[in-house]
Amino acid sequence: MPILDLPLELLQEITDKLPPTEHKSLRTVCRTLNLAVAPRFFSTLVLDVHKYRLETSLSHLEAVGRGNTLWSRYARRLVIMQLSTSVDRYRSSRFWSEAGGSGDGGDSEARFQRCLRPALETLDDVEWTLEECPQDSAWAVAIVLNFLASLPSLNNLRLLTDKTSFAMIQRHDPHPFRRIAGLRRLGVVVYDTHETFRGVCHAFSQTVLHSPRLESLQLEARAGGGAGGAPVYRLPELFSDLGQVSHGLRELRLSGFTLKCDHGAVTPPKMHFHALQSVAWLQGGGNEIWSCLRKEGIWLRAVETDTTSEELLGYLASYESGLLQRLVLMYADGGNEQQNERLADMFFEDVLLRHAGAVEKFGAHNAGKIAAMRKLRTLKMSVNTVCVWSEDGDRESAHPGYHVECDVEGENMVHRFLKLIDQLRIVEAAVFPASPESSRHSSFAIYHLHDGARAIDSAIRDFLSKFSADSDIDFSRTRSEISRPESAPRVLGGWSYYAGGAEDGARLYRAGESVGRRFYA
Repeated sequence: MPILDLPLELLQEITDKLPPTEHKSLRTVCRTLNLAVAPRFFSTLVLDVHKYRLETSLSHLEAVGRGNTLWSRYARRLVIMQLSTSVDRYRSSRFWSEAGGSGDGGDSEARFQRCLRPALETLDDVEWTLEECPQDSAWAVAIVLNFLASLPSLNNLRLLTDKTSFAMIQRHDPHPFRRIAGLRRLGVVVYDTHETFRGVCHAFSQTVLHSPRLESLQLEARAGGGAGGAPVYRLPELFSDLGQVSHGLRELRLSGFTLKCDHGAVTPPKMHFHALQSVAWLQGGGNEIWSCLRKEGIWLRAVETDTTSEELLGYLASYESGLLQRLVLMYADGGNEQQNERLADMFFEDVLLRHAGAVEKFGAHNAGKIAAMRKLRTLKMSVNTVCVWSEDGDRESAHPGYHVECDVEGENMVHRFLKLIDQLRIVEAAVFPASPESSRHSSFAIYHLHDGARAIDSAIRDFLSKFSADSDIDFSRTRSEISRPESAPRVLGGWSYYAGGAEDGARLYRAGESVGRRFYA
């Protein structure tokens, strides 16, 4: 059946899985795809009330409120990017007529206030970037705050702000967020200073108190820690009333500070986080949180962190098999080779074996235990490359070449990876070079990745030349799939992995190395 003959609902589910960057081009293909993409394409409305296009922005909001645009039908999420400076000041400037203003510009504040609610009252998700906002923008900030407090179905709010803008808000209203309530998800991202971060969190205390359905809390301090490193907080120091709603909290995303635990507990006695299912711990100091979770008997379904430690691996190894559903370990570097070897042994011998039976998606730089993951569908691996000098001439005039490292049995790791894909039911895979341990934090690592990618390409070509004669690879379960490219796995290797840029390339690039007939270019 041609894809355009599928029901519209099914087409919408398919297009929803595509990156948002592709939705615009899909709308130009045909009317059917245009209709399929429309709900997602028009689900987000960007509010950009800039002084140089104030009339245009207000007219657009009024059109949305009258139901004259597709945003009127599909918009559920609002992204506030910019708010105009003072209308009165701008109205008297020479730019007013150039920007399209006409008549009495003094009523623009009233127009803005009138059109917000009818245009956007069905929204349930708002992201507000409030940075470098001057004092004469207070009129627009006040209107938006009143609007947010009046939304009947606001579930998700994410605020990105800085010291200057937050100070301007507080001069207008010392407790600016007190009337926003009933949230399910709250995100706070603060730039500049940790004092500002603490102040913004305090300002949301009443919001947290009056959000009994709160399920997700994201706190991110994007400020330099200074000589003392990341600041140390207890959650009650940021949200004094969090204990009254903590029993329903399922997700915590913390970044840029150290979380202090009391007496081996994640929180004081009035805090109850036993409903937690997901924790993301990024750019923070200390690893006490993992020991605390273990002592509290809180077993997460999802863990994401950029710091791998013995405390973390000990916590993961204490799980019952099957509980952990998602694990993301970024920049797994213990600081030196000896510590890396110790952490790797803990992970592959203790953590991975305990959870192998339930893992559905995995990426790592070791293939030793992966064959036990019978449910695995997505696999991304990095392989080490070793420098081999040419044999002709002396060492000073010879040129280095890079080859993929072999395992203890002497098999090329890329070849082993490709065979592993055939043993398991892998749908999407990628193999790429690991940074050398000696230069993992230097610019030299970038050049090494280039050489490593070439070595992987060479190993894949070598595998291709042997593939048809390799009797060890079992085709019994894939014969029927060979004639159906859509069911074959996508393999990204060497340079194809980096097409579009590293991790984004693996997601956006639609073709991979053609390995025999199973892997389609």
